[in-house]
Amino acid sequence: MGEREYPVPIWSEVHYRPQIVASMLPELLRVIDALGGDVDDAKLEFRAGSAMPDERPSVGELGAFLAEQGVRHFTAGELTRPNHPSIAHRCGYTEFVAPRWLWPVQIVSVLLADCARRAIGAPINCVNAWRPQSYNAEVADSTIRSDHPNAAGLDLVFRDAGERAKAEGVVRGIHAALNVRLRLGLGHQRLHVGAFAPQASASWVYKGYRDGEVKPWTLYRR
Repeated sequence: MGEREYPVPIWSEVHYRPQIVASMLPELLRVIDALGGDVDDAKLEFRAGSAMPDERPSVGELGAFLAEQGVRHFTAGELTRPNHPSIAHRCGYTEFVAPRWLWPVQIVSVLLADCARRAIGAPINCVNAWRPQSYNAEVADSTIRSDHPNAAGLDLVFRDAGERAKAEGVVRGIHAALNVRLRLGLGHQRLHVGAFAPQASASWVYKGYRDGEVKPWTLYRR
């Protein structure tokens, strides 16, 4: 495999194909625009990725895309760093750069997280973003139709539960205003933000969530 190719066929790593993302593109672009992103650049990256779906972009290229989209608080290095490097290496990866045609999907969750970071004025660490399914199957009990293999989710870690709750409120408010398909996982100091995932909108509580310390928002499913 060349350095510009994925270590396994990319079609085994993701559920969203370019044609699926193409059908979602008008809605993705509406939300990207509302969140202050660059719609024209998102369209260009999608088209480039669709034309060469097997090409693996570099971390630097993803970083340039994030800058073009106005992302201020999350870097490409942070978004692509495996949380379990030894497992990633066993799967043939040193970093997780999503296929270019998935970037319009991924940027929605990143812009949501960036909005939350600006609003709470406190650090947020991203520990998981795109995870290819070969790796995802090793670290999570979820399928190729889940958030991470489709670049449709971020796992965020906060300094304390109060800051996590404030960030959740920001994301919930944007969801209500823009009607974004949203999946939220609530932990004590952890928040999963998933936008435009294959599965339906949902909210859930992780085992580490301490009931009563910070009351969760009403859980929902639709």
